[in-house]
Amino acid sequence: MASRMSVVKRVIHWDLVHKLIKCPEQLNLQELLGLCTQFFALQTVIGVVSFAHSMFTRSLSLAACEQIAFPLAGLYWAQDERRGPRDVRWWAAFWLISSLRGFVRVAVTGIGLQVFVAMAFTSMLYFTQWCILARLWCWLHIRNATTAQFYLNVVIENSKDAQQSRARDQLRQAGSVVDLVTSSLVLDSEDAATLFQNVEAIIAQHIRDKAGISATVRKELQRGNLVVVLVAVKSIDARKMLQLAGAQEKLKRIDMCLHLIKGFPAWIKSDAENVLLSHVAAGLLENVSKEMVGQICQLGGADVDVEVKSKDAEPAFLVAAMKQLDNEEIAIGQGRSTPATAADEVWPCFCGHAHARIRNVPTTQLTVQQVTCSLSPQQFL
Repeated sequence: MASRMSVVKRVIHWDLVHKLIKCPEQLNLQELLGLCTQFFALQTVIGVVSFAHSMFTRSLSLAACEQIAFPLAGLYWAQDERRGPRDVRWWAAFWLISSLRGFVRVAVTGIGLQVFVAMAFTSMLYFTQWCILARLWCWLHIRNATTAQFYLNVVIENSKDAQQSRARDQLRQAGSVVDLVTSSLVLDSEDAATLFQNVEAIIAQHIRDKAGISATVRKELQRGNLVVVLVAVKSIDARKMLQLAGAQEKLKRIDMCLHLIKGFPAWIKSDAENVLLSHVAAGLLENVSKEMVGQICQLGGADVDVEVKSKDAEPAFLVAAMKQLDNEEIAIGQGRSTPATAADEVWPCFCGHAHARIRNVPTTQLTVQQVTCSLSPQQFL
């Protein structure tokens, strides 16, 4: 018994369990997933011991196999933060099947004092674990629904350039701002200059005031007139978010549902409210990120464009933007009015005037160097 308790203490971090019971809002998503992993690891150890005992006594049954299969499946899914709530559902299904099997066995074979004591102890243990995992599922659902990451690609445009202005109008209709990225930047608007210098603080304050979202905003890249900002949502004041979004009807329906459980303990009502609010807020989160684009454009002035991208879509956007910047820098170095394409190979001529011969080859690694020599520039025009 002492060795079993020592194994439990090593597998389970009881400080996290205590925090889950007392103040679950202080647990982040990784800590909640860590608790899932710990519970499944403990159940896997117990299942292996039970399976070994069944093999030794030659009484192998389906229940012994399930005690390994279910926890291993949950342990695998606990590695993925998007599948966290599914972990707890597997755990609940496993316990439900085990409980039903136990009751059926008792109903068929009859019940004695020893069986009754064992069933009472098992039921009490299951009920305690169910209460803990019910709260774990609630907060996994809340964290999973209300935490998100997306990129804001802020492009400060040079409004005095007529060609860029025409391109801006076309690209706004097409829904892309890649071709507006340029290596030269002229901050001819005071609002645009302020946004460019303090983009992190401005965006963080804006989404907190306008959407009730607490988020960390970090500038990931700044090149030319392009600023790439990563917005990581930490928490959402769901009730405030719904009020700002004008979703009063949804709030009324949530309050009606909470009224039905007014006789339950306070922690159950609190968790139920958080689950309902976070579920509704998650549906509005995508719309908030889209609305944020227009609002930030207004903050920066008419010459600021913003494109929002998910973590999966951002690499493709960034590659296209970097190619645009590289090609423009090559064109500037060559003194050409049109940039080279991504498949042009640039052979620098060592004339001191950045002239170059262009040969189309399948390569994207372009570098232009200016080296002074005695050759006449006219030979290469």
